[in-house]
Amino acid sequence: GVDAVVDGVDAVVDGVVTVVDGVDAVVDGVDTVVDGVDAVVDGVDAVVEGVDAVVDGVDAVVVGVVAVVDGVDSVVDCVDAVVDGVDAVVDSVDAVVDGVDAVVDGVDAVVEGVDAVVDGVDAVWLTVLMLWSTVLMQWSTVLMLRR
Repeated sequence: GVDAVVDGVDAVVDGVVTVVDGVDAVVDGVDTVVDGVDAVVDGVDAVVEGVDAVVDGVDAVVVGVVAVVDGVDSVVDCVDAVVDGVDAVVDSVDAVVDGVDAVVDGVDAVVEGVDAVVDGVDAVWLTVLMLWSTVLMQWSTVLMLRR
């Protein structure tokens, strides 16, 4: 009887070790989520850089418009400069859109990572509850054997 209880307790201890290994896996999942968040931050930085480029392009357009007002003789040259500035703005907007797409992809990846971590935590929690139930049953057996 006592040997069987000891064997049962040993099995529970082995189960606890398995749970600890599962917790380690969850921690690894959290590290993956943190890496994903870092990637999202990098994407946001890229978007900010793109916005700066858009502002620079808008400034170039404003300079072009002022030049048109100041000198009628250089209207054609200024219009060309404005068109070039608009092209730069369009290119910058395209870069910002690409950056936003990258951020959205990064957020999607982070959400998938969080879902995986939550699934892992749920699984670990269920295992802990099952092991605890086993420990309580073993303890009950020990108490009954002592009577």
